[in-house]
Amino acid sequence: LSTTARRNGGNSVTSDTYIFRREELADIAEFCAEAVRSVMRYAYGATEDVSVHITQAWLTHTDMGGFHHMHHHPNSLLSGVLYIKTSDGDGINFVKVATGDASFRYKLLEQTVFNSDSERAEATEGTLLIFPSSLWHTVYKSNTDGRISLSFNTFMTGALGNPEYYHELFI
Repeated sequence: LSTTARRNGGNSVTSDTYIFRREELADIAEFCAEAVRSVMRYAYGATEDVSVHITQAWLTHTDMGGFHHMHHHPNSLLSGVLYIKTSDGDGINFVKVATGDASFRYKLLEQTVFNSDSERAEATEGTLLIFPSSLWHTVYKSNTDGRISLSFNTFMTGALGNPEYYHELFI
């Protein structure tokens, strides 16, 4: 896949942020789209009244020692990362960011994803991670010379909400 790149902090990303429009990526685009549909149906319990579409997709290349700064994905419902080239220890670090709610600390019986400030999702080649776009995340220094991942954002169309509860919305 030939494409130009631009620096993005500790890595490089393709200048083309619509790579799923390329015919040679049609199968990968459909694989990712089907995974998003499954997440909406089985994780969120959404009916088919709403459709989630991939809006943008791009490649990220990270050299040995490179990283990805902490960020989230505005104007998107779900985001995804498909790992193409990895090594041991690659993955995403999801971080809880204070939202103005009270934050309490107490002695723990055990550490869980619910009482932790961060959670790491390990990834190997072929791993597809899909997560809420509002979730802040970062990627620590790479142990791979040339880690490659494909990332995408989504948005929805259709009928949202319920007229009986006064929050119906058509997009």
